[in-house]
Amino acid sequence: MDENRDALTEYARSQEKRLNELDELLAAPEILGDGVLWRKYARERDSVEKTARAYHRWTELKELREACLADAAALTGDKRRAAEAEADSVGAELDEAYSALLLSSLPAGDAKNAVIVEIRASGAPSGEFASELSAYYSEFARDKGLDIRILSSARCESGGYKEIALRMEGEGALEYFGRESGVQRAEYAGGVSRTVTTAAYPARDERVYEPREEEIRIELFHSGGAGGQNVNKVETAVRARHLPTGIFVVCQDERSQAANRNRAVNELTERVRAYYNGLQEDIFREGKEKARLNRDKIRVYDHVRKELRDSRLSAPLPFRTARASAALAEALALLRLENK
Repeated sequence: MDENRDALTEYARSQEKRLNELDELLAAPEILGDGVLWRKYARERDSVEKTARAYHRWTELKELREACLADAAALTGDKRRAAEAEADSVGAELDEAYSALLLSSLPAGDAKNAVIVEIRASGAPSGEFASELSAYYSEFARDKGLDIRILSSARCESGGYKEIALRMEGEGALEYFGRESGVQRAEYAGGVSRTVTTAAYPARDERVYEPREEEIRIELFHSGGAGGQNVNKVETAVRARHLPTGIFVVCQDERSQAANRNRAVNELTERVRAYYNGLQEDIFREGKEKARLNRDKIRVYDHVRKELRDSRLSAPLPFRTARASAALAEALALLRLENK
């Protein structure tokens, strides 16, 4: 993971540098007078700006957190605790900024809209509520035309779910279920309550990235190795560079330029795939960990007052046991609208 982080920040640093260069170019009189060249640089600027801005934000927060920690080390008592608290607060923002940097660096694509929702009961008595909530989610997903499957499950001895993980895929899956991380409670007559925790996060992006031809720059030069007179007279060595990431491969062991070129491009493709796969895995892991740590109290299913109360909605919704899925569906739909 550290290797991926180093590669990402190096790439992002180059994007920030390039953004500054492009800003100067776009303001230059000779470029302003050339419409074709100006549009070319403007398109390139659009492609690098998101990552450059995300990197700038991340570096600002990183420096601020380091300054807070340095201040804390020089203080004592309440002042030190206050500085440490500020460092923790900035650290949380820094984590968010790094996640944004990860997302900004991934190439655009048609990744499937899929989300994973985990439900965990706080104990055996809550297993029945976990089963009920799983049924509510499943019914809603089917009504929306989403594909749904159980990834894993474990039952309590009493029969309810100790834990269950559902995968929903299709248009709107992440918009509907992406905010379902937190604590949910069901309240019954007699003061009985049952609690579960839910964690919702995007499913792993399983795209296999293929570098486009225009993203690869081929450079030729004379081979410096052994291999006879030909390699020193002809530019047989090849350097293949992936422009968006800066990853490059040099091949000079083959006897012909064509063979070195093919080998360089093939090796470069594998390295770029591995780089993006690493980023995708980091994004998935961070999303999963963040969702599992969320302990915000998000929703109460009140069987006594016959209402569903969502902490993010201004008013409770009517709730009946026979129509529990309908009440949850309304809450999810309202949350989706508020999140747009």
